Amino acid sequence: MIEKCSSLLLLPLPATAAEFSAEERQLVADIRRMMDKTTDLLIYAYTNETKMNLAEMKRVYKEFDQIADWFTEKIPYERYERRTGSFCHGAANFAWDYWKDTTDYKEFNGTETQKIIGMPRNYQELKDRQKESLEGHFNVFDQCAVHLDQVPTAREDREKARSLTLHDINKIRKSSTDLFRKIRSQTKPYDERKMKEFMRDSDEIYKNYHSIYNFIYNKNLGGLSCLVYVDLPKYFISHFLLAYGSPESSKRLPDGLFNIGYNKLVNTYDEETKFCDMQIEKYRKDNPQ
Repeated sequence: MIEKCSSLLLLPLPATAAEFSAEERQLVADIRRMMDKTTDLLIYAYTNETKMNLAEMKRVYKEFDQIADWFTEKIPYERYERRTGSFCHGAANFAWDYWKDTTDYKEFNGTETQKIIGMPRNYQELKDRQKESLEGHFNVFDQCAVHLDQVPTAREDREKARSLTLHDINKIRKSSTDLFRKIRSQTKPYDERKMKEFMRDSDEIYKNYHSIYNFIYNKNLGGLSCLVYVDLPKYFISHFLLAYGSPESSKRLPDGLFNIGYNKLVNTYDEETKFCDMQIEKYRKDNPQ
């Protein structure tokens, strides 16, 4: 059974870190615990997918279902707020989607019935849906980690953040893309010395997170794509490469699962940087200096 934590539904943004209550801190800790549980279950499911009988698949499905229900209770999906851990809710639901399709296909062998409409109709469709769900899981799990780390002091940090110019943004962009290029050039097993060096560089870039957030908000850029410059390199290293790719990690992912997450996060970085460039260029044209 899933353990229940406090009945707090949403995680408010505190005025100061001191106002981050014990109940709120407990909810963040519980969310982290439940995301670890999701990862453990995902590794088990992915590793043993072809070995399980239907009864075991349904047992695992029930666990995914319980996790998703826990998040629905604590962070209602219809009250979506970036700062609360809703990304964690999304990650849990993507994992549930992955295993629901897998279990349905096993049970009904790709045959639609009145009971299961819209299930995968053949093996290739199952594989496509699994990949899509797992990509979604890793993409929002990355943001889950970012926002859980930020929430206790987000307002303070935003108010203290320095103002940026377009010139500053360009410098941050170059530092970020250069670093991400270096990260992508690494292969498993990851060189610990190199990764620590990259981590230091990513921490320096990440210091601009709230400044870029304020820039986006104040200039009404219409999206948060530019945040990818500052948050994805850092969390790609700490919460994916080292957490899931290191031989010493207790949560090392099977190669196939790791590659799905790796490719999705790399593609997200590429796509978001292009969209940010478009936003900046439009702002520059609309506001000639």
